[in-house]
Amino acid sequence: RCLSDWSSDVCSSDLFGSARGTGTVWLGSTLGTVVAWSDAQITATVASNSVSGSAQVQQWGVWSNAKAFTVATATISGVAPASAAPGTSVTITGSGFGSSQGSGLVWLGGTIAAVQSPGGWNDTQIVAQVPAGATGSGAQVLQNGVMSNPWNSFTVDAQIGRAHACSH
Repeated sequence: RCLSDWSSDVCSSDLFGSARGTGTVWLGSTLGTVVAWSDAQITATVASNSVSGSAQVQQWGVWSNAKAFTVATATISGVAPASAAPGTSVTITGSGFGSSQGSGLVWLGGTIAAVQSPGGWNDTQIVAQVPAGATGSGAQVLQNGVMSNPWNSFTVDAQIGRAHACSH
């Protein structure tokens, strides 16, 4: 069994077997979820925690050859400002976010944030509002079922912009 072509999440070859049985598909760095299986083609979904690596098929206890497999992931390269209070807009920069939000989500301080509409999402930039009740640190983007790298240099600061009472 030899992989001859692997494009997106469809594998083409011959001799996979007409029925899946106990066959599995390795996509990137973990097992994929098989959607369809035939002797000449397998369609599978990449796991959300998978990263780039190799694609292989196992059938009847035998692994196929390995082919390089790239998992397209969103990559955060910066968040500005680095600290923001709930209600503040922040800009996430990077790559691979996708041209539109679709089913994509943004987390700020561990809480799902609302993306500015219209125009708050493109392939290299996302503008989102720190949600009420968010605390802690971190920013992350989910796109096409795959999480971006975590950006730990962002902090939700509930004290920014608050007036402090002083007594003399």
